[in-house]
Amino acid sequence: MNYIRHLTGFYEKIGHENRLNPSHISLYHALFQFWNANRFRNPISISRNEMMTLSKISAKATYHKCIKELHDWGYIQYFPSFNPLKGSLVHLFSFDSNNERFNKQSAGEQLNSFDQTINQSGAEQAIVPYINNSNNSNIEKNKINNHILQSNKSENKYEERQLVINEDSTIPPNYLMVKQFFISNNCTEQHAKRFFNHYQSLGWLMGGRTRIINWQPLAENWISKLNENIFKENFQKNKSPFNNKENYEPANKNYRDPL
Repeated sequence: MNYIRHLTGFYEKIGHENRLNPSHISLYHALFQFWNANRFRNPISISRNEMMTLSKISAKATYHKCIKELHDWGYIQYFPSFNPLKGSLVHLFSFDSNNERFNKQSAGEQLNSFDQTINQSGAEQAIVPYINNSNNSNIEKNKINNHILQSNKSENKYEERQLVINEDSTIPPNYLMVKQFFISNNCTEQHAKRFFNHYQSLGWLMGGRTRIINWQPLAENWISKLNENIFKENFQKNKSPFNNKENYEPANKNYRDPL
């Protein structure tokens, strides 16, 4: 079966047809895709929801109207199951004029052969379409791939975080790292040395028990308290002398003297 010649024959047929609209053509292409996935074996079992999704038909009434009209106009043979748990059956006719196997049979003969197949298979007809199995398999594969991808992303993020911790927050930290951190926060090297010596003497433990994981938040608190103390000291130094009565009230001043 050559699907290119089949589609060419299909378009030659609909070129003389005025009854078809885009919904008919879209639905036929969806059926053809199922037929192609089923290796052009007839009949195929279809699901309405899958067909509507593939053909982009949103209304159930439009779907049923189109598939019945394709049946009535000789493009397919449609056998609805009327059972939501069992797929409907569709037989597609070949429009490949160069296919010798199909040319030996007319549409009627193909349909008779199809009816015999239905009668012989009966209840043994596959309930789930071939394409459904393929879709389910692809869905499962996509889920697995997405799970692996998310796991890889999580591992990469964890490795990046660990790299940052190892580079910037190693316990105990390198003195040069502490020095650079303090200088970048407008502090002197002396302040950095005091901070480093203080926690180095404690073994980088909080309360003598809990190991410090990240030294940078401690350094930020240290700098914050340092700035607060500097502000208080500057405030005391720059305090107005008029706040102290001894500074502006001479002990022996005589207020009766004119200014």
